[in-house]
Amino acid sequence: MNAEELEKILIGQSEQMQNLRAQILQVAQTDATVLVWGESGTGKELVSQGIHLCSQRHSQNIVPLNCGAVPKDLIESELFGHEKGSFSGAIASRIGRFELAHKGTLFLDEVGEMSPDMQVKLLRTLQERTIQRVGGGMPINVDTRIVAATNRCLETAVETGLFREDLFYRLNVYPIVVPPLRQRGEDVIELFDYLARNLALKDQPPITLSGYARVELLGREWPGNVRELSNLVERLSIRYPGQEITLEMLPPTSRRLVKPLVCREVAYVDDSAKSSLADHGDTSYAAAMFESQELAGASAAERQALLGDVPDTKVPQARAVAREMPSERIDLKEHLKEIEVDFIKRSLSANKGNVTVAAEHLGLRRTTLIEKIKKYGIEYRSACPA
Repeated sequence: MNAEELEKILIGQSEQMQNLRAQILQVAQTDATVLVWGESGTGKELVSQGIHLCSQRHSQNIVPLNCGAVPKDLIESELFGHEKGSFSGAIASRIGRFELAHKGTLFLDEVGEMSPDMQVKLLRTLQERTIQRVGGGMPINVDTRIVAATNRCLETAVETGLFREDLFYRLNVYPIVVPPLRQRGEDVIELFDYLARNLALKDQPPITLSGYARVELLGREWPGNVRELSNLVERLSIRYPGQEITLEMLPPTSRRLVKPLVCREVAYVDDSAKSSLADHGDTSYAAAMFESQELAGASAAERQALLGDVPDTKVPQARAVAREMPSERIDLKEHLKEIEVDFIKRSLSANKGNVTVAAEHLGLRRTTLIEKIKKYGIEYRSACPA
């Protein structure tokens, strides 16, 4: 597979996607283990397929295994296979994913969900390049390229004791970060058109977007990434087959990307539009669009659709925490602890579990924040690149 063919799998002309494809083409020429990190729905499995198809192993199997979807007591058999009678229900011998991927590629999705005991066994396999079936006695040599993927921050998982450090370094030979859809700019529209063609109903042309609908989709955050966009396109294709999608047809979203800016006075925006923009603080992405001739002719309904769901984006001027002084006696130490825990949880949530960024946000050293997380037993979901 060459660069042009890879573009048909990983669609988009943004700088982020061009860099991603360049990394895939580069690492595919080796047998290096690859660790793919990305948010849910970004297309990590497509990246693994791209690596395999661009490699010298492309004529062999690529075998996927979702480590988070297999019960803990069965994952060893799934990976390494088992012999007949090795456990209850093993009525016949079975080869595992490593053997199925011999001379090919094994894709370990959600590798961060693997249990500690299986991490040890996987590490030994990666070191020795041999496996042993459950209930078997003879080691079996395997020549399998590993591509692992995760949406968790394995570095943080290592520091909190949830993931083995030695296994992390075995997997993290060549890390690849898949960009979220919100960082890919015009790729949103290219992907929409591609999905519309593929999801069009039989004997119906694909749906298209009006200019105002395009602006709206470019301004959304897409927390579910490409998967969320695909669901939207399918829903619209079913409801409005073959039609042009306008703003009124788009389902509302509570997560719109807000870009701070000043809405300048321009001659072609009428007074009602200026008044509407002023009511929203002149800071929304939609407000910026009214500065272009393209949107100057938007209908009232389209303006409402653009502006009606924009959250208040005014930045609070005061950073101090306003609290009423309680009339009864308080435990100041415990009160301050509650505030500290609250701020740590908020910062971790706002930064998607990225401890490094959260520490900078709170003005702490990373190790200090990790100590506090352990001390207070704070639970959070990690989602940061390794």
